[in-house]
Amino acid sequence: MKKARLLWVGFSGKGNSADTEVLKILREKPILGFCAVVTYKKNLSFEDVNYEQLLMKEFSNPFDRVDEVGVRASILEKSMLLHIATFEGEALRMMDRYGVGKFEFNKVDSFDTRRRFFHFLCASWSEYLISRKITHIVFNGVPHTCSHFVAYKLANYLKLNVLILSHEKAGLKRSHSGVFYAARYPIGGMSKTAFFISESIEEIGNWELVKKIKDTSLGNENSFVNGLALDSDASIPLEIAKSKNYIVSMIRDVSLIRRRPTEISEFIKSALLSEMQRRKQIKLSSPKHPKSPEVLFCLAFQPEESTSPRAGIFVEQHIAIAALSRALPSDWILRVREHPDQYGRRIPRSRNYLEELRRLPNVEIVSPNESLEVSLTSVRAVAACAGSVLIEAWRRNIPVLTFGHNLLKKAPGVFYIQDFSELVHAIRKIEQGSWWTSEQVDEFMLFLSESSFRGNLGKISNDISLKSDTVSNLVGILTRWIELSKQ
Repeated sequence: MKKARLLWVGFSGKGNSADTEVLKILREKPILGFCAVVTYKKNLSFEDVNYEQLLMKEFSNPFDRVDEVGVRASILEKSMLLHIATFEGEALRMMDRYGVGKFEFNKVDSFDTRRRFFHFLCASWSEYLISRKITHIVFNGVPHTCSHFVAYKLANYLKLNVLILSHEKAGLKRSHSGVFYAARYPIGGMSKTAFFISESIEEIGNWELVKKIKDTSLGNENSFVNGLALDSDASIPLEIAKSKNYIVSMIRDVSLIRRRPTEISEFIKSALLSEMQRRKQIKLSSPKHPKSPEVLFCLAFQPEESTSPRAGIFVEQHIAIAALSRALPSDWILRVREHPDQYGRRIPRSRNYLEELRRLPNVEIVSPNESLEVSLTSVRAVAACAGSVLIEAWRRNIPVLTFGHNLLKKAPGVFYIQDFSELVHAIRKIEQGSWWTSEQVDEFMLFLSESSFRGNLGKISNDISLKSDTVSNLVGILTRWIELSKQ
């Protein structure tokens, strides 16, 4: 039987990481004829593993310099041009994470340079996938950077087998905006993570592949059901340098940046603008209204993968908030809460972002100094495109409106919004007193535990047993996935 030709996108390359162990074991099995990895690590050196390495440069671009490569003929075919046009807007939006001053086109960020970079990635990825005859792609995490997202979309076009390892995290409690985090804030700092396996971004939360794998008769030696998806004790001691003095915290952060003076200058500008926006938010904010029905909308930190690409059109959170403002009864109030990391990591939003939201009917801005506990008190519903706040609300028996794909999509009391009519229906149900039973919650939690596993790729916890379980689980899943794709 023909062997699979695998591309692993987002490979750590670290000798003590679970993904390295998984790849070693897979290479020993007679199922792979070719293996390539996309990684940040410059020098991979682990024995007995033959691989081709694509090195991610700035912006996750594993190919040549953009200005030295012409448009390849592979994307000039009509059907492919029509396909890439369907996701160009999402891809251009993802480039916000690159930041002014870091872009590859002569350090200029514009619509023209973003579009050229987008077509460069489309041409490069299509040529690579076709020339290497790739049959299977594993994405370690949701493909949310522009380069990885383009690879994912072209894999769909070329009808390749795709597997996404989605790491769902119920994050740490964060301090209010008066505390400034260090530049080395540990992203996704969690002691335990739940893996969900899907074959597309749209299926994240449905886990169709999990069910297929469970229902196969390939043996039980690598069972991957080994723990609940939501852990009540999912936390670690906070080991982050913090300060309530803004100048002191910024000097500390600048000292941690080991880059060129230009990048330090850009960071300082970004930090100052972020602080100005935080102070402006305080002036724009309004207190809670004890006698008015409230819906709380929690903004996601951007640029970030939780809304891009999982929220689709709602990656522009303004659209979700405007739709919600219009759908609510006239006497209800929509309170918009900023994500604490937006200031903690000193990344400003676009100019006048909160002012424009405040102009919408019945929309008010939450003070950055208001605790989440206070914001959640007596609300009729909590809305967001993504984020652990949805879990926080749902566990408090508060109805949830989710505008993006996440693990709560199928939960009782959760309304997954894809268009305006669904939003109007959800608000009507909430107004009438939507509720759910403890039996429904237990059933959903059982569903999660049977459709997921606790896992660790070496970046989150030093728990040796958790790492060994992850290796066993992922080897079993990937082996069955490849076998199933041959049927």
